[in-house]
Amino acid sequence: DEMVKIETSKKENRKSNPKWVTFHQFLSLYKTEDIYMVHSLADKMEELVLIPANLQCGGFQRVLQEAVMWMGSGSTMSVLHYDELDNLMCLLDGQKDIVLIDKVYKQEVEADGFIHSGKYSLVNVAKVDLLKYPLLANVPWHEVHLDKGDCVFIPKGWYHQVNSKKYRHLAINLWFSHLFWFNSPNCSTDHKTHRPLEPVSKFRFATPNEVYRSKLLEKLHDKGIMIKDVFVESLDTSTEERRSQFFEAIDRFKDSVLSWSEMYEFDIDAAVVKFPDIFGLPGNFLANAKEKIILYDPIPTFDDDLNDDDDDSLDKLQGHREDVLLNDHANLDSVPMTDDPVVTDTPAEENEGIHHNRQSDVSEINNIPNDHEHTKYLYHSHTESEDHE
Repeated sequence: DEMVKIETSKKENRKSNPKWVTFHQFLSLYKTEDIYMVHSLADKMEELVLIPANLQCGGFQRVLQEAVMWMGSGSTMSVLHYDELDNLMCLLDGQKDIVLIDKVYKQEVEADGFIHSGKYSLVNVAKVDLLKYPLLANVPWHEVHLDKGDCVFIPKGWYHQVNSKKYRHLAINLWFSHLFWFNSPNCSTDHKTHRPLEPVSKFRFATPNEVYRSKLLEKLHDKGIMIKDVFVESLDTSTEERRSQFFEAIDRFKDSVLSWSEMYEFDIDAAVVKFPDIFGLPGNFLANAKEKIILYDPIPTFDDDLNDDDDDSLDKLQGHREDVLLNDHANLDSVPMTDDPVVTDTPAEENEGIHHNRQSDVSEINNIPNDHEHTKYLYHSHTESEDHE
C-alpha cells in the first residue's frame, strides 16, 4: 500500500510537520479527522495524471517539475503565500475559492509579518487584522471560484490563498519552471486534430536544476539581442572571465550571438556542476577555470578521415548536418533574442552593433519545487513545504 503525505491540520500551520500514512489508512481517516493529503505523485500514480494539451508542446513538456494530489473532506484553508514555479491547478471534485494578488504588490504584501524564508504571510486569512497589516487594505485582488472540472493558472511569484468548501475535494496541480520562450513550431497548427491527453509518465519530470535555467533567463530575457558583451554585462555573479567562459560553453553556433534554442538546449545539469558560480551556487570551479567546456550537442561536421573522393559520403554528411540545423532551429521566435544563424541573413559580425531592447510577447508568469528527492543531482534547492493548497 503506497505511503502518502498528510497535513495534520485543515487550517495550514507551517510550523507543524507532515506525517506519512498508507493510502488505505488515509481513506479510513480523512472524513472524520483533521487531516488532508498532499502527495507528490510518482511511479504508478503518474499513469493516472493526464497532461492537458496546452502543456504537451512548445517547450512546456520539457519543464514539468512535479504533480501533486490534494485530497480532503473539505474546509481546508491555506496561508497567503507565493511559489517560484508556475502552477496549473485542476479540480477533479469539490469546490475551491482562491484569492490571487499580483506580484507587483510585493512591497505591500510583505511589509508586515512575512516569513521570507518560507515565502508566506502570518496574516490570519480568516480574519485579517488591518491594524497589524495596514498596507493590505489597499491591495487589489482577484477571486477565483472552482467547481469540479475547472482549472486555474497561478503565475510564479503571485500571492495566493486557497479555501476548500465543506465537501470532499480532490485536485491535481502541475508545477513547471517558468517558460520565457514558447517554441510555437513545436506545436501542431492543425486545429482540427484533437490532441489526446497523455499521462505524466510519457513526458517525465524535468531535472530540478531546470529552475536555475529560469533564474538565469530572468536576468536575460528582456535585454535584446544576446551578443556576448550584453550577456556578460547582464549577469551579476562570478567574474567577467567566468561569465565569458560560460557564454562560450553554450554558444553552439560559435557566432557570438545566443538564440532562444541555444539558451534552452544546453545541458543544465552539467552547467551547475561546471559553472556553479554563475548560478550563485557553492562549488569548486577553480579546477575548471582553464578547461574548455561544451554544454551542448555539437553540430555534425565533416570527419577529417573521410575520403574526399567519396562524393556520396560527403553529400550524405552535408545533408545530415543541414537537416539537424533546419529541424532544430528553423522558424524560431526572434524576440527578444536573435534567430539562429540558419534562418537569419544578418552576419554575426553585424549583430555586434545591434542592441534592440525588444520586449518578449510571452506574458510573464516563474520556483523551487517542494519535497523533491532527486538525490542524483548535485544541486537542488529545497524549501519548506508548500503543500497547503
